[in-house]
Amino acid sequence: VLTLEPTVLDFSRPSEKRLTFRVDGLDAARFVQAMEFGNIAATGTFDGAVPMIFDQNGGRVVGGRLVARPGGGTLAYVGELTDRDLGTYGKLAFDALKSLRYSRLTIDMEGALAGEFFTRIQVDGIARDPAIARVAGGGIAGIVARPTLAQLARVPFRFNIRVQGPFRAVIG
Repeated sequence: VLTLEPTVLDFSRPSEKRLTFRVDGLDAARFVQAMEFGNIAATGTFDGAVPMIFDQNGGRVVGGRLVARPGGGTLAYVGELTDRDLGTYGKLAFDALKSLRYSRLTIDMEGALAGEFFTRIQVDGIARDPAIARVAGGGIAGIVARPTLAQLARVPFRFNIRVQGPFRAVIG
């Protein structure tokens, strides 16, 4: 359910128009499908608020936040990256994101709809795929990973992701 909270819109003079949208029970899987995000799959139910201000400079989100309900869900991100782009620990993190069971997921939003926008995503979860334990390269990480594939597959992950750019690019 998407609900617009009661507000007063005074069009008799130039002024800020403040609108707050409440989100109750957003189904992550249906949302991702509707937005046609080809490289993301998600489950879980979210609640939150998206406060917006419209004025002579356009519209902007101020302090928007969506939070997953208790019980969490799953997240899978399959992006186009190479081992060379990531390094050892970057590859480990992106492999974990390929199949993650999260207990907490929060999405904060802030910025102009026609300009700079940022989203901060905080995720706590456990990788569901033992493939995350395939650490590229050698060194200490490689030595530690080889005998403990199953153990590494159960290591909790905490991701703090910040996506910043023009609003349409961030959504895309």
